This record gives sequence, C-alpha cells and structure tokens, in this order.
Amino acid sequence: REKGGISATAPVMLFGRSIGSVAAIHLASKHSSVFAGLVLESAVARILELPMVQQISMMMPQLAPMLTMLPDPFGNADKMATVTMPLLVLHGDRDDISPIAQGRTLFEAARTPAAAKRMVTLAGAGHNDLTYTKGAEYFAALGEFVASVSGLKGGGGGA
Repeated sequence: REKGGISATAPVMLFGRSIGSVAAIHLASKHSSVFAGLVLESAVARILELPMVQQISMMMPQLAPMLTMLPDPFGNADKMATVTMPLLVLHGDRDDISPIAQGRTLFEAARTPAAAKRMVTLAGAGHNDLTYTKGAEYFAALGEFVASVSGLKGGGGGA
C-alpha cells in the first residue's frame, strides 16, 4: 500500500546529527529490526568528553572532579556496541564542537559487519558546514549508502 507516494514497504533509516545522534543511536540499539540503517553526522559519543563540557569544568574547578566520576548520561558509545545494522558515519576533521574522535569512537564501537559500515571523513569541514564545504562528497556518500541499504542501483546523489 502506498501513502503520499511512499511505499509502505520502503526501508526506514535513522539519521542523527550532533545531539540528535542520541535519539538515533537509542532507537538503533533498542529497535534494530524496524530500521534498515543508521546515518550519524557530527555525532556525539561521550558528552562529558566534548570540548565545551571540558571548558566549563575549567571555569569551575570544583566541578572537574565530579565530571570524571559521573557516568555518561546518554551512553552512546555503549549503545553502539549493540548496533549491527548498516552504518554510515559522516564527520568533519575540523569539528571543534564534537571532534572527529567522537565519530571514530562510535564507528569502532558498532558491531556492524565491516562490509556494511563506512566512515567518511570530510576534510576541512567543521560541525555545522559539512554540506556547505563538502556537499558533493557528503551527498555522494549518503546516496551510495541509501542505495546499498535499500537495494537500489546507482546511488551517487547530487550536490
């Protein structure tokens, strides 16, 4: 059955960007059979390790020891260890909000088979300008991923 021009059997993929990766990763870890794949853009692995959180602890020295004792409130890196669905991680190498190490941590933690996961490092891109600075590369990777997961031929995408 079709609704609004979209097939009811079309694959549904998760997409999480920045702090939105928390919701996408949670759904992927809890309801993997419902979704065909997971795309993470400028994602957060461990919020307590983000530069802005570290800067706050430097401004409030009494807070720093407490931060090291706290568990990660979202557990993204731990949840990724349960993810086995196809995965695409897109991250800029100049991201100063969620550094590329955050994306690598999530990519490496996923239990997705190597052939079904890919990390694309967008050289020169920051946190909020991936499509602006590297649009062609970004959309090509996204198009290839969607095509491979949905079984379509081609991929590519446009800028």
